Amino acid sequence: TNKSKRYTATVYLGVTTTTEDATGDIIETKDVNVTEEEITKVVTSFIGEYMQVPPMYSALKINGKKLYELARQGLEVERKARKVTIYDCTITNYKLPHEFTIDVKCSKGTYIRTLCTDIGVALGCGAHMKDLVRTQVGDFDISNSITLSQLEELKKDNNTNSYLLPIEQIFSDLPQIHVKESANKYLYNGNQLKE
Repeated sequence: TNKSKRYTATVYLGVTTTTEDATGDIIETKDVNVTEEEITKVVTSFIGEYMQVPPMYSALKINGKKLYELARQGLEVERKARKVTIYDCTITNYKLPHEFTIDVKCSKGTYIRTLCTDIGVALGCGAHMKDLVRTQVGDFDISNSITLSQLEELKKDNNTNSYLLPIEQIFSDLPQIHVKESANKYLYNGNQLKE
C-alpha cells in the first residue's frame, strides 16, 4: 500500500456522478466543447503535488465509520483535502467529444476517479471515470502477470515456477533477519525481536 502506482483510466466528459465513476447516479450533464489542446493543458496541470478531497464512496474512516457506509445512508460529511502527487499523466487516446484515456503514475492515496472529476471541473464541463485498470504497483507490472485461470492451467502441467516469484523477491526492500532456531517459538508467537 505504500508503493507508488500506475493506472490507465478513461475520463468521460460532460457527466458527473455520485460515486465519481460509471457506477454512480448521474448528478449533472453538460455540453462538452473542449479541444484536445485544452484537455492536454488541463491534464498536465495536475502533474506534481495537489490537494485532493477523498470521495464519499471510499473506504476512508471518519469517526470509525467508512465513508461509503455513510454515503449509502445518504449522508455527506466534510472531508479534508490531502496532498497527493501525480508523477506523470499522459493522454494516450482521444474519443472526443466525450472520452479520452490517461496513463497516470501517482503516489499512494491518490483517487483516480477524483482526479477524473477534478479534470472535468477544470475543463468546466464535468467528468467521471468510465473505467480503470491498475497497471503497476511498485515493481509489479501488469505486463508480467497472468490470470488466475492461466495459473490453474499451469498448475495442471506442474509449470508454475516460471511465473511465481520467490518470497525473498517480493519482500526484497525489507531488511532480512536471521533468527536462531531456539528463538523460533518466540518469533512465531509474535514476540518482538532484539537486534
